[in-house]
Amino acid sequence: MNSPELLKRTIRAVYDKGSALEYEIVEASSLHRLLRYAAEGLFDRHRDNIWLLHGGGFGATPPIARNVLFNIDEGLRLFPAAIWGVTATGRDMFRIVTLGLSLGCDLVRVGFEDSLHLPDGSIARDNSDMVRAAVDLAAIYGMQPASVGEARARFRI
Repeated sequence: MNSPELLKRTIRAVYDKGSALEYEIVEASSLHRLLRYAAEGLFDRHRDNIWLLHGGGFGATPPIARNVLFNIDEGLRLFPAAIWGVTATGRDMFRIVTLGLSLGCDLVRVGFEDSLHLPDGSIARDNSDMVRAAVDLAAIYGMQPASVGEARARFRI
């Protein structure tokens, strides 16, 4: 469990370096805790490299679209310049990834960390299979992956 002290130290250290920090958002209470930290002066909630990764299937949080949509909306309301993305676990990963892409998200997270399954339900051979599937889905919405340089610049790493 990440204690408030550990979270505050980590947030301060990463932002002092100018880099981005991924916040996995599975419920709105996580966003409101971040808002309290911003109100305490830990960071500026308007910075443009706050990274909110919305998802479901983690722990007891179901990967239900309306929950993910609420969190995305609340996240952008509270942190209007945030980088936002989506992911989910198991067979729901690509369903939620498709939802995020259809809404114009900044990024998606796919890979064996969260699932083994491709959109058609088959088992991926490796992470590159999942990345190719995400790229194919993104192309449907006229999106393409960022270059390494573009990603480094956006996240300031």
